[in-house]
Amino acid sequence: MRKNKYGAPVTVLLVAVIIFGLFHKIILNANHVSFADSGDGLKSTFGTVYHLRYDSSYWHTSAMNYPFGESLFFTGNQVVLTNTLKLLKDAGWDLSEYALGISNILIILSYIIASLFIYLIFRELNVDWWMAMVATVLIILLSNQWERLELTSARCMISRCSCKSSAAPPRSSCSRSRDEQRRRCCVAHRPWWKGVTA
Repeated sequence: MRKNKYGAPVTVLLVAVIIFGLFHKIILNANHVSFADSGDGLKSTFGTVYHLRYDSSYWHTSAMNYPFGESLFFTGNQVVLTNTLKLLKDAGWDLSEYALGISNILIILSYIIASLFIYLIFRELNVDWWMAMVATVLIILLSNQWERLELTSARCMISRCSCKSSAAPPRSSCSRSRDEQRRRCCVAHRPWWKGVTA
Protein backbone atom coordinates (compact mmCIF):
# COMPACT_ATOMS: atom_id res chain seq x y z
CA MET A 1 0.00 0.00 0.00
CA ARG A 2 1.36 3.37 -1.04
CA LYS A 3 1.73 6.19 1.42
CA ASN A 4 0.02 9.47 0.56
CA LYS A 5 0.96 12.42 2.75
CA TYR A 6 -1.67 14.67 1.15
CA GLY A 7 -4.66 12.39 1.78
CA ALA A 8 -5.47 13.65 5.28
CA PRO A 9 -5.28 17.40 4.57
CA VAL A 10 -7.16 17.02 1.29
CA THR A 11 -9.91 15.03 3.03
CA VAL A 12 -10.26 17.61 5.80
CA LEU A 13 -10.26 20.45 3.25
CA LEU A 14 -12.86 18.67 1.11
CA VAL A 15 -15.15 18.10 4.10
CA ALA A 16 -14.67 21.73 5.21
CA VAL A 17 -15.58 23.04 1.74
CA ILE A 18 -18.67 20.83 1.54
CA ILE A 19 -19.82 21.80 5.03
CA PHE A 20 -19.23 25.48 4.30
CA GLY A 21 -21.21 25.09 1.09
CA LEU A 22 -24.11 23.50 2.95
CA PHE A 23 -24.02 25.69 6.06
CA HIS A 24 -22.54 29.00 4.88
CA LYS A 25 -25.57 30.99 6.02
CA ILE A 26 -25.36 29.46 9.48
CA ILE A 27 -21.60 29.93 9.72
CA LEU A 28 -21.76 33.57 8.61
CA ASN A 29 -24.66 34.31 11.03
CA ALA A 30 -23.72 31.88 13.80
CA ASN A 31 -24.64 34.19 16.65
CA HIS A 32 -28.18 34.71 15.33
CA VAL A 33 -29.10 31.07 14.71
CA SER A 34 -30.29 28.41 17.10
CA PHE A 35 -30.16 24.79 16.00
CA ALA A 36 -33.21 24.07 18.12
CA ASP A 37 -36.62 25.66 18.34
CA SER A 38 -38.03 23.43 21.10
CA GLY A 39 -37.26 20.64 23.54
CA ASP A 40 -33.90 19.74 25.05
CA GLY A 41 -31.92 21.66 22.46
CA LEU A 42 -33.61 24.93 23.29
CA LYS A 43 -33.25 24.20 27.02
CA SER A 44 -29.53 23.55 26.59
CA THR A 45 -29.02 26.70 24.55
CA PHE A 46 -30.97 28.82 27.04
CA GLY A 47 -29.20 27.23 30.01
CA THR A 48 -25.76 27.86 28.52
CA VAL A 49 -26.44 31.52 27.79
CA TYR A 50 -28.22 32.10 31.13
CA HIS A 51 -25.42 30.50 33.16
CA LEU A 52 -22.81 32.54 31.37
CA ARG A 53 -24.62 35.86 31.75
CA TYR A 54 -26.31 35.69 35.16
CA ASP A 55 -24.92 32.96 37.43
CA SER A 56 -22.08 33.79 39.80
CA SER A 57 -21.03 30.19 40.50
CA TYR A 58 -19.17 27.96 38.06
CA TRP A 59 -20.88 24.71 39.10
CA HIS A 60 -24.39 25.81 40.10
CA THR A 61 -27.07 27.42 37.96
CA SER A 62 -30.25 29.19 38.95
CA ALA A 63 -31.79 28.80 35.48
CA MET A 64 -33.66 25.65 36.58
CA ASN A 65 -35.27 24.13 39.66
CA TYR A 66 -36.41 27.45 41.12
CA PRO A 67 -35.77 28.54 43.92
CA PHE A 68 -32.99 26.06 44.72
CA GLY A 69 -31.08 25.96 41.45
CA GLU A 70 -29.35 22.94 39.96
CA SER A 71 -25.88 21.47 39.55
CA LEU A 72 -24.56 22.47 36.16
CA PHE A 73 -23.64 18.86 35.33
CA PHE A 74 -27.29 17.72 35.32
CA THR A 75 -28.57 20.43 32.99
CA GLY A 76 -26.80 19.69 29.70
CA ASN A 77 -25.46 23.24 29.53
CA GLN A 78 -22.15 22.47 27.79
CA VAL A 79 -20.12 22.70 30.99
CA VAL A 80 -16.65 22.95 29.41
CA LEU A 81 -17.63 25.65 26.91
CA THR A 82 -19.71 27.63 29.40
CA ASN A 83 -17.13 27.61 32.17
CA THR A 84 -14.29 28.43 29.77
CA LEU A 85 -16.23 31.48 28.57
CA LYS A 86 -17.13 32.30 32.18
CA LEU A 87 -13.46 32.13 33.17
CA LEU A 88 -12.60 34.50 30.30
CA LYS A 89 -15.41 36.80 31.43
CA ASP A 90 -13.97 36.92 34.94
CA ALA A 91 -10.55 37.69 33.41
CA GLY A 92 -11.99 40.70 31.60
CA TRP A 93 -12.95 39.28 28.19
CA ASP A 94 -16.73 39.16 28.17
CA LEU A 95 -17.81 36.93 25.28
CA SER A 96 -21.25 36.15 26.70
CA GLU A 97 -22.97 37.91 23.79
CA TYR A 98 -21.25 35.50 21.41
CA ALA A 99 -21.90 32.27 23.34
CA LEU A 100 -24.52 31.03 20.88
CA GLY A 101 -22.27 31.69 17.90
CA ILE A 102 -19.25 30.06 19.52
CA SER A 103 -21.34 27.01 20.38
CA ASN A 104 -22.71 26.74 16.83
CA ILE A 105 -19.29 27.10 15.23
CA LEU A 106 -17.81 24.46 17.55
CA ILE A 107 -20.61 22.04 16.68
CA ILE A 108 -20.00 22.45 12.95
CA LEU A 109 -16.21 22.42 13.44
CA SER A 110 -16.47 19.08 15.26
CA TYR A 111 -17.49 17.39 11.99
CA ILE A 112 -14.42 18.76 10.25
CA ILE A 113 -12.15 17.56 13.06
CA ALA A 114 -13.87 14.17 13.06
CA SER A 115 -13.10 13.76 9.35
CA LEU A 116 -9.37 13.72 10.12
CA PHE A 117 -9.73 10.94 12.68
CA ILE A 118 -12.05 8.88 10.49
CA TYR A 119 -9.56 9.14 7.61
CA LEU A 120 -6.68 8.13 9.89
CA ILE A 121 -8.65 5.12 11.16
CA PHE A 122 -9.19 3.96 7.57
CA ARG A 123 -5.51 4.38 6.81
CA GLU A 124 -4.60 2.43 9.95
CA LEU A 125 -6.82 -0.37 8.61
CA ASN A 126 -4.78 -0.33 5.37
CA VAL A 127 -7.54 1.09 3.21
CA ASP A 128 -6.25 2.84 0.08
CA TRP A 129 -5.98 6.61 0.50
CA TRP A 130 -8.55 7.43 -2.20
CA MET A 131 -11.08 4.96 -0.80
CA ALA A 132 -10.46 6.28 2.73
CA MET A 133 -11.09 9.81 1.46
CA VAL A 134 -14.37 8.89 -0.26
CA ALA A 135 -15.56 6.83 2.72
CA THR A 136 -14.69 9.61 5.17
CA VAL A 137 -16.65 12.21 3.22
CA LEU A 138 -19.64 9.86 2.93
CA ILE A 139 -19.57 8.95 6.62
CA ILE A 140 -19.44 12.61 7.65
CA LEU A 141 -22.21 13.70 5.28
CA LEU A 142 -24.48 10.71 5.91
CA SER A 143 -24.07 10.81 9.68
CA ASN A 144 -27.41 10.68 11.47
CA GLN A 145 -26.11 13.30 13.91
CA TRP A 146 -26.99 16.03 11.40
CA GLU A 147 -30.58 15.43 12.48
CA ARG A 148 -29.67 16.09 16.10
CA LEU A 149 -27.52 19.20 16.04
CA GLU A 150 -27.96 20.60 19.55
CA LEU A 151 -30.01 17.56 20.67
CA THR A 152 -33.03 18.16 18.41
CA SER A 153 -33.79 18.05 14.71
CA ALA A 154 -31.70 19.87 12.14
CA ARG A 155 -34.28 22.58 11.68
CA CYS A 156 -32.95 26.04 12.44
CA MET A 157 -34.57 29.32 13.21
CA ILE A 158 -33.41 32.81 13.90
CA SER A 159 -33.18 33.19 17.63
CA ARG A 160 -35.65 35.59 19.18
CA CYS A 161 -32.85 37.65 20.69
CA SER A 162 -31.60 38.52 17.19
CA CYS A 163 -34.47 41.01 16.81
CA LYS A 164 -32.86 43.02 19.59
CA SER A 165 -29.33 42.93 18.16
CA SER A 166 -27.78 45.52 15.93
CA ALA A 167 -27.66 43.11 12.98
CA ALA A 168 -31.35 42.31 13.27
CA PRO A 169 -33.81 42.76 10.44
CA PRO A 170 -36.02 45.87 10.56
CA ARG A 171 -38.64 45.96 13.30
CA SER A 172 -41.45 45.33 10.82
CA SER A 173 -40.02 41.91 9.91
CA CYS A 174 -39.88 40.91 13.59
CA SER A 175 -43.55 41.65 14.01
CA ARG A 176 -44.62 39.21 11.29
CA SER A 177 -46.37 36.00 12.16
CA ARG A 178 -44.11 33.22 13.40
CA ASP A 179 -44.59 31.05 10.29
CA GLU A 180 -43.93 33.91 7.90
CA GLN A 181 -40.87 34.94 9.89
CA ARG A 182 -39.51 31.40 9.69
CA ARG A 183 -40.05 31.26 5.94
CA ARG A 184 -38.32 34.58 5.36
CA CYS A 185 -35.60 34.58 8.05
CA CYS A 186 -34.89 30.93 8.68
CA VAL A 187 -31.44 29.87 7.69
CA ALA A 188 -32.19 26.18 7.40
CA HIS A 189 -35.79 25.25 8.07
CA ARG A 190 -35.47 21.92 6.29
CA PRO A 191 -33.13 18.95 6.80
CA TRP A 192 -29.73 19.55 5.19
CA TRP A 193 -30.17 16.98 2.43
CA LYS A 194 -33.17 18.89 1.04
CA GLY A 195 -31.11 22.04 0.73
CA VAL A 196 -29.90 24.27 3.49
CA THR A 197 -31.23 27.47 2.02
CA ALA A 198 -34.86 28.19 2.81
